[in-house]
Amino acid sequence: MDVLIGQVLHHSVLGRFARLWGPWKGEYCLPDWDDPMELLVEVSAKDRATELLDTLAALEGVHLREAIRSDLYQSYCFFKKMDIEEAGIAESEFDKFPAVTNPADVVGACRPYRMRIGEEIDSHLGNTFILFEVDWPSDHMLQVFWNMVNGALEYKHVELFG
Repeated sequence: MDVLIGQVLHHSVLGRFARLWGPWKGEYCLPDWDDPMELLVEVSAKDRATELLDTLAALEGVHLREAIRSDLYQSYCFFKKMDIEEAGIAESEFDKFPAVTNPADVVGACRPYRMRIGEEIDSHLGNTFILFEVDWPSDHMLQVFWNMVNGALEYKHVELFG
């Protein structure tokens, strides 16, 4: 009897992905960010994983960059306001961290940590999320959810961890 101990998938654009059980694991670097993050492809079939990676690779460029910057910027501003108004953090505390005054500034203040693509999580969360570490006074991470379909990202939801 042959036992499959692991599988490897080589994607022509995004590189090598492997799995023992659970999700396919690899790395992905978002446009504008220098460091790669972990990319999880949460489907079991190799053909479906390749299909999702093809969709992600097609998103490269201007649309992906603008969608992520815009959605992350709006979320950053909302949660910063909540920290100031509800958590009592002084606005001056934010002066010690990279300034975020427009969507392009999120590149300096938010670091991608993990991306997940796969089947739909549910209708409110879509099928894709990126978890970002955030530089600000309180220890938080932002998890931004999208639906990745037809070569575009449709914003769904954001959650704050911390």
